[in-house]
Amino acid sequence: MAVPSFGDFSDFFLSWSHAFGWFADENSGQSLFPILAIPLGGRYEGMGTAYAAVADDSGLLEANPAGSSALAGPELSLYHRNWIADGWVDGLSFCSRFHGFGWGIGTKLFYEPFTAYDGSGQRTGKGSFIEALLTANASGNLLPENPYVGLAVGANLKALLRYVSPELLENQSAVALPLDVGLLGRFRIPGRVSPGQKNLAVALVLRNLGQRVQPLDYPLPTVVSAGLAYAPVPPLLLALDMNLPISFEPSSFAAGQPDLAFGTSVQLTRFLSLHGGAHLVSDNPRFSLGAILTTGRTSFTLNYNADLMGGLNPADLFSAAVTLDLSKSEEVPRT
Repeated sequence: MAVPSFGDFSDFFLSWSHAFGWFADENSGQSLFPILAIPLGGRYEGMGTAYAAVADDSGLLEANPAGSSALAGPELSLYHRNWIADGWVDGLSFCSRFHGFGWGIGTKLFYEPFTAYDGSGQRTGKGSFIEALLTANASGNLLPENPYVGLAVGANLKALLRYVSPELLENQSAVALPLDVGLLGRFRIPGRVSPGQKNLAVALVLRNLGQRVQPLDYPLPTVVSAGLAYAPVPPLLLALDMNLPISFEPSSFAAGQPDLAFGTSVQLTRFLSLHGGAHLVSDNPRFSLGAILTTGRTSFTLNYNADLMGGLNPADLFSAAVTLDLSKSEEVPRT
């Protein structure tokens, strides 16, 4: 019986990389802060980041700031994901709602250690690359009493810090204060839905709007996203996002290629749901599968992510999240 070797998988991985090389974006790398492009985890990541029109948990801080005004209740979430070359991404967020007003706060930290070598292979320096993100969210539901139509607007104010050890490269640290704004419309259309439940949603989000990053004088990765989500039956949710990078100075910094994200989620039982999706980004697509296990007021989310960044190291392919439901009443898990 033939048993696949590690080399077999390496060859497959290399072939995959070459195949998607045809879609390489020649305008990539013209903006700063990769922390903004790394999904933190949870169902947002597991559904391939197709979440602008879903945004019904703390993933709204990355997907659509308008989502907090319709949260089922307050929740506290913790995230962890290993990254390439011993790096990692950690996060903590809290989101809540008071009647038609939603709010939230979140932190995200990206750490990557590096060692510098000269042409002869001698170590010349050792340091780290660190990016930190702090997000403050507020949103309002403009039609809180309408059982058929909901309309929300929201905004995120972000503070970004980038630190690069001088031993690796001098004068590369920077700060930025971008802004997100989002609209989220939810509608009740004919279907097998519970009274008061809305099963169709559309969204429009502008992310990372702001001045050039100082003192490096590079732009932020500004993106416009349009989202659609539909639940044909209560256990099933389908979502699609179209993302368009934009540049306000195209002659100096060209915008990247548009990309597409799609995802699905299925509530199998009261305590278990599955989700999956794909984010088709030029020559580095990401495919995700995950599950959410709920015990009492605690939910555990585990995602498996396959892309061309993590390689074959299994530890780099998984992310984990823990969410605590802090509401006063028991809620049926959302789809």
